[in-house]
Amino acid sequence: MELEFWVVDQEGSLTTAAPLVNQMEECAPEFVDPLLEIKTPPQEDIEDIRSTVKDIMTQVLDHAEEQGKGLVPHGTTLSREEVPRLSYDRGDIQAKILGNRISYAKNVAGTHIHFDQEKSVDQLNLLTALDPALALTNSAPYYDDKIAAGARSLIYRNRCYEEFPQHGQLWQYTDSQKEWEDRQQKRFEEFRKAAISEGVESDTFDSTFEPGDTIWTPVRLREEFGTVEWRAPDTTLPSQTLALVEDVGEIMDKLQDREITIGDEPGINSSEISLPSFDALQTLTAHAIHQGLQASDVAQYLRNLGFSVNQYEPVSRRIGDQNKISKTGAKRLRRVWAKKLEEDVENL
Repeated sequence: MELEFWVVDQEGSLTTAAPLVNQMEECAPEFVDPLLEIKTPPQEDIEDIRSTVKDIMTQVLDHAEEQGKGLVPHGTTLSREEVPRLSYDRGDIQAKILGNRISYAKNVAGTHIHFDQEKSVDQLNLLTALDPALALTNSAPYYDDKIAAGARSLIYRNRCYEEFPQHGQLWQYTDSQKEWEDRQQKRFEEFRKAAISEGVESDTFDSTFEPGDTIWTPVRLREEFGTVEWRAPDTTLPSQTLALVEDVGEIMDKLQDREITIGDEPGINSSEISLPSFDALQTLTAHAIHQGLQASDVAQYLRNLGFSVNQYEPVSRRIGDQNKISKTGAKRLRRVWAKKLEEDVENL
C-alpha cells in the first residue's frame, strides 16, 4: 500500500514533509511539499498488514510529534491552497502539459493498493467495477466550496484531466492484457505529442517517461512491480483503509475459482462474479463521488459485491455541515483530524 497524508504544523497549516521523509525509509516524498507517502511492504495476511501499518505509522507519528507536526487524513486540502510542487523532470513536464489544471493534482491525497498479478485481465476488470467503493473512504467534501462527498475524485478526475480524460479517468473493461497495453501505448503517444507541442524535446520526454508513467487512472497495470494497482480510494483513517483492504482482498480472492461476466445483475455466486455494464458502472461511480454512501444504489451495489458497508464511517460525512470552508476553518479541521488519526492508529 501507498498511504498519503498531509503534514501540518500545530496551527493546522500545511507544512513541509521533508524532515519526516528523511527520517524513515518507509516514507517517500510526493508530488507536493506538504504531502507524505507511507509505503508498506508486500504481505498476504490482513493481521500482518494491520500490525505493519500500526508499527510504521506509530513511528512516523512519533517523529512528527517531535517536530511539532501532525498527519491529516483528508482527500483534499479542504480550502484551496497554493501548495509548493516538488520539482523533478516528470512532474515538470506533466505541469507543462496540464497547465493551470495541475493545481487540482496539487490539492489531493489518495491511497494506492497493489495486488500481485495473477489473473491480470480479471483483476483489471474487477477493480474497474469496484470503482464505486471509493464512497467507503470519501474523506473530504470541500474544495473551498462543498462540492461532492468525494471532492478529491471530482477535482482530480474531472477537472485536472478534463482535457486528457483517458489519462486520468476510469477506463472501459478490457478483453485482454494486450488490449490494455495497446491503450496505454496510445496514451503515451498522445502525451508525448502534447509535451512536444509545449516545447519539450523529444529526447527529454523519451528519457523521462515510459508508457506506464503517462496515465493516472484509478486502475493501472504495473509491470515493473508485477502488480495491478487500485488508486480509487481517498486517503482516510488507517482503520478504514484496512477494512477496505480486507474487503477488497476477499473479493479479489474469489477470482481464483470464479469466472467474470459483464452486463448481468451485479453479484457473486459460487461460479461467477457478475459485473455491471460500463455505462451502468459510470452512473454508480458518479453517485459515489457526488453522494457517497447516501446514494442507496451505491450502498446496495457494494453489498451485492461483498462489502461490509455498515463498518465504514466516511470522514466526509462527519465534516460536511457548511457550504463553504474558510482557510481558518480548514486549519481547525486539520488539527481535529490529526488528533483523530493519532487515536485511530493507537486503536489498530
